[in-house]
Order: sequence, then C-alpha cells, then structure tokens
Amino acid sequence: MRLVQRAVLFAGALGMAVGAWAQGPEVASKIGFVEVERAVFVCDEGKARLKDLETWARPRQEELAKLAKEINDLCTELNARRGVASEEALAEMNKQLVAKQRDAEDRQRVAKREFEKRQDEVLKDLGGK
Repeated sequence: MRLVQRAVLFAGALGMAVGAWAQGPEVASKIGFVEVERAVFVCDEGKARLKDLETWARPRQEELAKLAKEINDLCTELNARRGVASEEALAEMNKQLVAKQRDAEDRQRVAKREFEKRQDEVLKDLGGK
C-alpha cells in the first residue's frame, strides 16, 4: 500500500517538474518580446514610427467618437420621445439607433484590425533591427 502511495507521489512530482520545465521557455520568450517592444518604442526610429501610427489612428478615433456622439444623441432623443411619439415613430428611431450601433461596431472592428496590423508591422520591422 505504501509503495503505491509513493509511486503516485513520485509520478505527481515528476509531472509537476516536467510541467514547470516546459513552461520555462515560454515565460522567457514572453519577457524577451516585452523587452523588444520596449526597446522599439525607446529608440528614435521607434518613436517616429509610433508617432506615424498615432497620426494614422487619430482620424479614425475622431470618426468613431463622432459616431458615438450621434448614437448617444439618438438614445437621448428616443428616451425623450417615449411618452409622446407614436409607436411607428419610436420603432423607426429604434431602427436607426440599431443601424448606427452596428455601423459603429463594424467600423471599430475594422479600425482595430488595421491598427493591430500596422502595429505588428512596425514591431516586426524594428524588432529585426
């Protein structure tokens, strides 16, 4: 009985040791990537590329902010007219609201994908240097 318990404990300890050993290289690579990323944004060329990336992103952020304001204004108007307007008018306003929300979500997803793609390109390009 004790021999079985010792074998189970040994197997468990061995499994934990192998698991810890297997995680070792992943942790080191993540740390290395963070250091590369930090180094890219500290050097002059990295700062310039980051500024270009921010310049590219600014109009998209402004567009999304404008769309968010339109959605907020439409929500406010819809709530203000709830007791006064007809059901058809409220349904039409609600339809417009949903359409604007979907448009905003789509634009946000596209902008996020484009930004991440450009950011990855910058990191890859400067990380190789």
